[in-house]
Amino acid sequence: MRPCTAIVFVIVSFVTAAAAVDGQSVLVIDKERDEEVTLAPPLAVRDGLSEALFSGGLIVFDLPVDAVPATAAEVLRLARSAGADVVVQIDASYTGAPGTTPRRIAARGAWTVTSVGTGAALASGSIDATNADREKDVDRDRLGRELGGLIAAKVAAALAAQ
Repeated sequence: MRPCTAIVFVIVSFVTAAAAVDGQSVLVIDKERDEEVTLAPPLAVRDGLSEALFSGGLIVFDLPVDAVPATAAEVLRLARSAGADVVVQIDASYTGAPGTTPRRIAARGAWTVTSVGTGAALASGSIDATNADREKDVDRDRLGRELGGLIAAKVAAALAAQ
């Protein structure tokens, strides 16, 4: 599948799935690393995910990286008090191929959607992405935003299935 075709397919799939969850509120908690170094905001995966979910009609908010509660129970308590319906947690990492210029990057985003009302995991998974053959056009930030959009489509589909 050509990259443009894949992006159009993801967008159409996301818009269709998001229509069923319009107006739900989502707390996004994101941790991103590059070669095991924790990144500071702005976080590209979070930005791509938030933009896609918001465009799909969801209310999206996040926490500062240093304000994330230590336990799952504290995350749910905070999400409930903030009015969130679900929590989306993302753990994203980037690795680069040594000796490539411009840098060839592989990214992986593991995600979990948790119901604030029940505390149950609604869906989870992981997605891999790369800028192979697009190194000159796709840097780490752009690849991260693309990965966030792909995760958003999975999250919207999981919410629509509820």
